[in-house]
Amino acid sequence: MKLKFNKLQYQQDAINTIMKVISGTYAVNTNDGYSNPKLEFNEVNLCSLITHTQKESCLDKVSNFEYKAEAGLNLDIMMETGTGKTITFIETMYRLNQEYNISKFIVIVPSNAIRSGTIKNIAITKEYFKEYNKNISVFDSNNVYGFIHSSNQNINVLITTFQAFNKSSNTIHKNNIEQNLFGNATSYIDAIKNLRPIIIIDEPHRADGDKTQKALKKFEAPLTIRFGATFNDYKNLIHSLDSAKAFKDGLVKSITVNAIGTNFNISLKYLGNRKICYSVGSQQQTKTVNDKDNLGSVFGEDSLNGYVVDGIGSATNPKCIKFVNGLELYLNEPILCDALNVEITKAMVAEAIDAHFCKEMTLFALNIKALSLFFIDKVDSYYKENNKDGELAKLF
Repeated sequence: MKLKFNKLQYQQDAINTIMKVISGTYAVNTNDGYSNPKLEFNEVNLCSLITHTQKESCLDKVSNFEYKAEAGLNLDIMMETGTGKTITFIETMYRLNQEYNISKFIVIVPSNAIRSGTIKNIAITKEYFKEYNKNISVFDSNNVYGFIHSSNQNINVLITTFQAFNKSSNTIHKNNIEQNLFGNATSYIDAIKNLRPIIIIDEPHRADGDKTQKALKKFEAPLTIRFGATFNDYKNLIHSLDSAKAFKDGLVKSITVNAIGTNFNISLKYLGNRKICYSVGSQQQTKTVNDKDNLGSVFGEDSLNGYVVDGIGSATNPKCIKFVNGLELYLNEPILCDALNVEITKAMVAEAIDAHFCKEMTLFALNIKALSLFFIDKVDSYYKENNKDGELAKLF
């Protein structure tokens, strides 16, 4: 059995819009066998094309033309979840290779699970995209050297997470590497910079942390394309398939949200003097933290393990605590965190099961099968090694 893919016009529209706004760009080949051609944008032409595209799509009221040569060109593509962002940006790479001979791409995703899904999507669409007569070779953060020295005869993609490059301790930032790196670079990041990679960001709202943004600049990418359903701010929004349009066009189903009660809100608040208050509904704990502390250990709550202190205060803002996941906690400004407390998880699973059977009773008479889908934080939560059930499986 094979998966069958079809070209969908709304996905082609997104790709064609990208190609349209960069039309007229010159690609100067360096003939070194490794790096991308040097893209030379005509700023006047670029401004005209992007501004016209935004006006045509009524996007000029939410995003203005923005371009600085030293920062490269940013383009935003809004696509509602479920409309095929991944296959769209995969074909975008094929098109950029076809029209500009671009061979080196960096795809940045928010988690290892999404990274695995992206790799799988590239693999299962290879036959579908055979019309381009090019193969895509995939590399991860453990084989940066291989990515750097891969031939530009094919398409080469480094698929990585934000966490793999936004800390100085990451392998990609190590200096004085005793290897013959492209461009006589002494670190992987410098060698990658010499390749002039094109960056594609999936779920850009999760890449807005200071550390991630600072690290992104080191790639010196001439072109960055951000694909997402959610944006904190826009950088040349040129295509929008938002939730309302996607539903109106029959591309996604409508959803209803079943709340489990506001008393389950989880929040963190910085009280000053290194004290953090962790609240779950009406229950509160206050602990003193130090740099590099993991809030999961401090509060005895596994769901907070992603919150590792990465600086208490700074010269510019002493009333702030930063975390490695990009969160910044300001004095007396509580924020809701996305951790799932055990009690919340129990309530959510119980409610989902009840709702499933209620819906099944209605749909059964219509000969429609009811399905319920659970998004989980990690595989271990449900299925552990040696065929053992995870905590979520036991709970279910």
